[in-house]
Amino acid sequence: MLRTLLGERFKLITHLEKRELPIYALVVSKPGLLRASAAECAAQPSPCTFRPGPGSLTGRGVPIPVLVSMLSAAVQRTVVDRTDLHETYDIDLRWRADVPGGNGTSGADNASAPSDAPSIFTAVQEQLGLKLESTKGAVDVLVIDHVERPTPD
Repeated sequence: MLRTLLGERFKLITHLEKRELPIYALVVSKPGLLRASAAECAAQPSPCTFRPGPGSLTGRGVPIPVLVSMLSAAVQRTVVDRTDLHETYDIDLRWRADVPGGNGTSGADNASAPSDAPSIFTAVQEQLGLKLESTKGAVDVLVIDHVERPTPD
């Protein structure tokens, strides 16, 4: 419905195309550091939670695709899963969010994180045994072909 509204009101025409852009690949750097969750999320979803916050990601029964999505938002770049991990995991990740690549929050928004906390890249490696490797990859990009000022109602 929103797409139709934008098309009618703004004469918006778009398309998706793949472009080779900088991304991060999430890989295993220290096997065994990330432990599988004991939570039975499929049978009982209530014990499985995921709470992102300024400078933190915590959760029980977290699947890797959810972690990848949250890391993408935190580093403001596409993250792709190259871990080959298929279970759910208990996550307790804390980093200094006021540094570039933190999660876009300022230090004022991050009063709970200690000033000596590591960058998100260091935290992912030391606390989860995973690594964000900078690389290039195909990313879907929304291209605006045409747009006009809206007509009055």
